Amino acid sequence: MKILSLQSAVSRWFRRSFVVTFILCCIAATNNGYAQSFSDVLAASEWNTLFPHRYNPDDRSGSGIPPTTAEKDFYSYANFAEAVRRMSNIKIIVERRCGTNAYRLTRVDKTTGASIVFRTDVDFNISTNNILTETVDYASFAGEGDLAARKRELCAFLANISQETTGGWPTAPGGQYAWGLYFREEQGFENTNNIGYVINDATYPAAPGKSYHGRGPIQLSYNYNYGQASEFIFGDKNVLLANPEKVIQDGVIAFETGIWFWMTQQYPKPSCHDVMIPGKWTPTAEQTALGLRPGFGATVNIINGGIECGSGTENTKVLSRIGHYQRYAGLKAVSIELNGGNNASNCGCANMRPFVIDNTECSKIASLTFTAPSSGILNVSSLSPITLSVSKNDPLGEITQVFIKIDGKRLAGTSVQWTPSAYNSYTATAVGIRPGKDSVVTSITFAVWNSQTFEGCAGLPLWSAAKTYATAGTLVRYNSTIYRNLWWAGAADVPGVSSAWAVVGACNGTNPPTDPQNPNEPSKAPIGKTIWLKGSNNLYVSSENGTTAMNCNRPEVQGWEQFLVVDAGNGKIALSSQGKYVTSANGAAAMTCDRTTIQGWEQFTWIVNADNTISLQGNNGMYVSSENGEKAMNCNRPSIQGWETFNWGTVSAARLAAIAQTVAPATKAATASVYPNPIVKGSTFIVRLDQVDARQPVRVTILDINKKAVATKTASTGVITVSTAGIPAGFYIVVITNGHNTITNKIVIQ
Repeated sequence: MKILSLQSAVSRWFRRSFVVTFILCCIAATNNGYAQSFSDVLAASEWNTLFPHRYNPDDRSGSGIPPTTAEKDFYSYANFAEAVRRMSNIKIIVERRCGTNAYRLTRVDKTTGASIVFRTDVDFNISTNNILTETVDYASFAGEGDLAARKRELCAFLANISQETTGGWPTAPGGQYAWGLYFREEQGFENTNNIGYVINDATYPAAPGKSYHGRGPIQLSYNYNYGQASEFIFGDKNVLLANPEKVIQDGVIAFETGIWFWMTQQYPKPSCHDVMIPGKWTPTAEQTALGLRPGFGATVNIINGGIECGSGTENTKVLSRIGHYQRYAGLKAVSIELNGGNNASNCGCANMRPFVIDNTECSKIASLTFTAPSSGILNVSSLSPITLSVSKNDPLGEITQVFIKIDGKRLAGTSVQWTPSAYNSYTATAVGIRPGKDSVVTSITFAVWNSQTFEGCAGLPLWSAAKTYATAGTLVRYNSTIYRNLWWAGAADVPGVSSAWAVVGACNGTNPPTDPQNPNEPSKAPIGKTIWLKGSNNLYVSSENGTTAMNCNRPEVQGWEQFLVVDAGNGKIALSSQGKYVTSANGAAAMTCDRTTIQGWEQFTWIVNADNTISLQGNNGMYVSSENGEKAMNCNRPSIQGWETFNWGTVSAARLAAIAQTVAPATKAATASVYPNPIVKGSTFIVRLDQVDARQPVRVTILDINKKAVATKTASTGVITVSTAGIPAGFYIVVITNGHNTITNKIVIQ
């Protein structure tokens, strides 16, 4: 009994001690600064103190009278907080080829889970450099690190947008730095029809009659920036390209553009967010030599370094930015330096040089590269052991173990022996373990086939209009036929039509699709046919050209409503449109048609229903739904109902030819060469086109890494000499336009 009483007493003591300890820990955590919400970083009650003279449509005289109603308060706390909330629902998966600024960007809606690849640079598909992947979560805006770090980042953000929109002057009431967010748009454009900041950009074209001058808190400028901001914020570049005035019509959107710029890296520049969080961004030795270091000065260099930084003497605008920063940091009771110091001279950028592309970046990162198989096709005569090997680049000695995963097996080592279980397409994934860090991962997909018997031909890569076949002898599969290219072949060289491709033989596959209701019978799927699909709402399925999620809402069949039915092997089919494949996204997100190869999520079972409609079942066991055309299509239904049934028909040859004429020119696309490359700074280079439309001018535009035009030359000949005088050393894109042809090339000025 005494022992039980003692246990009970101890138990009561422990519970009380635990509660007390828990409460004390919570208090300590709060005092040590981890914010629970944005209001912990910035409260509504502070806004009028921070911005007492903000934009007021009734007072443009400079007297600084605050807005009298919420409707007129464009730069209100409510609008700012709502912008923070909306942006926190966005996550961007950033994939970049090392040593370049070639990107593939995927936007993820954290509320719905829907994801879409909204930008893939041409150079990204061409480059063979390793891919660096980073996830940018916009919820980390003023939300990463301890409370002091979050408040400091907020102060840096507010300081920069205050300088961009300031209406203050040295003797202004309340002080020069109390006049942030006074202007809504660039002076000289307010209340005018002036048009400015328009450049020729094929990716982000300006809308006729629209001006892309500075608007909003970050003074968003140029059509290419409006387009990029729109892609990130809305998933559609045309929202702000078509209506740039939205940035001064909606205060929430205005603040969203500012947060977008602040959080988004544009290599070689890191994001403003990263340089303000202690330990988030560490400059390389080369960057340190350029005077680049984390902190407020780096944000200025990122925003406007070409004009305000690097002169050796602090620019007056930078001093003004620092003044705003000091005021906000004082009000928020945080230091202006990341290390806790308050020396304003350490917050400038007078001795910072511009960020430059690191051409040796690839050699500095841990990576794995498959050296065997070296191509996407293995010709074998029997299913005997095959060598799989990877080379390891590990400059810091981080990788402690390497293994290769394939066909359900996990094989340890950088060189392993593996015997394929069948003639088929396989994906091998190499994984390098780095203790305390993310693993290094790389994959290769290849076909194991017998060129004598054609076994495994279903695993050969499908021809893609998005790919250039520069090496003669490359094998592809197209419309159930195997082809080998005789010479260079591009998008216009379609197998079966172009003489660039020779027929190797027919490919029916060793495991053709079967009828799910009668497994011993062949599938009723129209393999090799181009078809349309019509939902139960009597509208057609559209691939949306692979740029947005698929829909079933089109009244007629055009190019995006055509799908080639492809033998995907393993008894399944795939659907191809515009050279890309439909993916089920495993039912976790809306369906898209943007995949370049057939993997598991791109395989479907073709099911014929009792009423002769068809249904498509993904490899997740779920069925494709048209969603009645009311929202994007999904592959997440457990049973076949009305929305999971489709009528189909074959697109006639005449219709195919008619649509093809509207989709692509009948002539082969022009090509251009640029030489010499690299180019000596200040010298000239030559652009030579292989064919020229003499009725149209030839225009050569040089774009910097931010896609801003730095030089343009127009000529009437196919050979143009272009000067680089006045252009700094670095990486550039040359855009050559002539009539309907637009050609891009990369150059390096040294």
